[in-house]
Amino acid sequence: MKTLNGLLVAAMLLLPTTALSGTIYNNTVLSGPATGLTGSDRTIQIDDVLVPSSRDSFHLPLAINSITLDLSAAPGQSGRFSIYLFPVKSDGTPAPNPVLLDTALVTFTSPFQLVTFGNASMTLVTVAPGFTVQPGFGLFYIGLEASSIPGADWLWANGPDANLPTAYLDNITAGQIFLNTSPGPPFPPNVSFYMKIDGTPVPGPSSIVLIGTAMFVLSILRYRLPGADLSVTMEKVSRTLAHSGRLGGLTAHS
Repeated sequence: MKTLNGLLVAAMLLLPTTALSGTIYNNTVLSGPATGLTGSDRTIQIDDVLVPSSRDSFHLPLAINSITLDLSAAPGQSGRFSIYLFPVKSDGTPAPNPVLLDTALVTFTSPFQLVTFGNASMTLVTVAPGFTVQPGFGLFYIGLEASSIPGADWLWANGPDANLPTAYLDNITAGQIFLNTSPGPPFPPNVSFYMKIDGTPVPGPSSIVLIGTAMFVLSILRYRLPGADLSVTMEKVSRTLAHSGRLGGLTAHS
């Protein structure tokens, strides 16, 4: 029985790691300024999301459950806020034609308010970060638009997670995406917005098939082979999986 329990543990190790599931991006250390979300043109403020490879070590797609932003407006004002996912171009910049993820009707009860899109009970969106542009990170872009509110701001933040020093502005009226850089002191060097994203890596189909195969093998071993032969046979199975490059890391997706 001890041998069988050990084999079951070994089978579980075939799963992609999800121990760090939960917060996949945390840029919540406020840095002082804020950027306006309303104006004469229709615009979307865009910021990069750099997911550390340590939180998605096999470069799997990410199921995002919620995105929390820190916004500012006069107490009593109400408005609609829309959050978008922007595709990433080969040069690492955001591409046009974003995907609308969610909208929220917000009434401000204080000058600063945390606004969350999505919830922990379901997936808001599944995104495949690009791991080739920024070594050690998976990159994608999130955008925010405000409407039906006289004035609203998105607060700047820098850390604890890493972020790029620039942001972007999608001017829909002009049909162009502009680079947004810091004007310099006394402003912080990084133009980056408060954002906390919760989610988890999603095992690919090959991972799921491999886990099912492993559990099937364990079931056969349990009922057909003597206990003394289990560890030897499982060792052969492990060597076979390792030789095929599918043990431990499975197949990386990007």
